Order: sequence, then C-alpha cells, then structure tokens
Amino acid sequence: MCCNHNLYPDTINGCFVVMPTYKSRFKSWLTNQGDIWDIIAIECYGDEHCCHAIQEYNTAYIYQDFFPANIRIMLPEEITIEENLKTGIKIPKVQEALPWR
Repeated sequence: MCCNHNLYPDTINGCFVVMPTYKSRFKSWLTNQGDIWDIIAIECYGDEHCCHAIQEYNTAYIYQDFFPANIRIMLPEEITIEENLKTGIKIPKVQEALPWR
C-alpha cells in the first residue's frame, strides 16, 4: 500500500534514497496464534520492512518472536522507509510521536 515515493540526494554518501510512505489500514492489530512481526507488517502496511517501526511503537513486546492469540498491537498511522540505494539498507521512520514520548 505504498502511496508516495520521494527521491532526494543523500549528502553523506552522494547517492539517492527512496522514501516510500506506508499508511496503515488499521489503528491496532489483534494477534492470532503464531503471528510474527513481519506478518503483522505485511497485513497492515503491505511491506515487511515496516516491522521495525511497529516494534519500536510496541516496546512491551519487542522481544516477542511468536505471538499468542489476542494481543493488541498498536500501529503507527504512517511509516516512511528510507532506502540507501548504494548499500541497500532500509530504515523505517515513524512519522508521528511515539506513545511514550
């Protein structure tokens, strides 16, 4: 569900960075038995790279690998993925204030 792509020069590495912005279809996610972070990210944002931003948004469950049923996961409204085209590294950025800040 990518809705926006931006290209801009990376002043440190001299290469371009792609910044797709993903909007969640939901405000929260109620887990099913066996859910993992990537599956939640794909279901809610359409991209598994968003899972790190979801983890940052839910620090109480950050070390949870597999979820039991009926755990409420809060979702950021919008996540931007910055990709360094030279290194291929993708970094998720949450666009809103995190709940504990």
